[in-house]
Amino acid sequence: MDEIPQSLKSILADSNFTFAGVEVANDISKLKNEYGLECCNSVDIRELAKNRWPGRFRRPGLKDLAWEVSGLNMKKPKHVCMSNWEARVLSHSQVEYACVDACASFITSCLSKTSNAPI
Repeated sequence: MDEIPQSLKSILADSNFTFAGVEVANDISKLKNEYGLECCNSVDIRELAKNRWPGRFRRPGLKDLAWEVSGLNMKKPKHVCMSNWEARVLSHSQVEYACVDACASFITSCLSKTSNAPI
């Protein structure tokens, strides 16, 4: 990437946003080490789910958590997972995958924090 947009830098550094994901600390570390980006708040939804439902999960991925917590059936085609995510322009499949991944992370983190989640 030639230049990181200021809008992305601002969102990542904004304390009003919390970034959720499975092992999100690894992603944040990569953003910092490779691009010099700082992220203010994050939450690991695997840990949220393990704390919310002790003994229910061991090391689930996002796909399993999304299904178990919200009934969301994520399709994660191998050819998209393993594609070039550092390409200057992402394919339609990559953009769709990223959107579904972000949505699943958001829904799963919200439900893992509430007492009326389906599990």
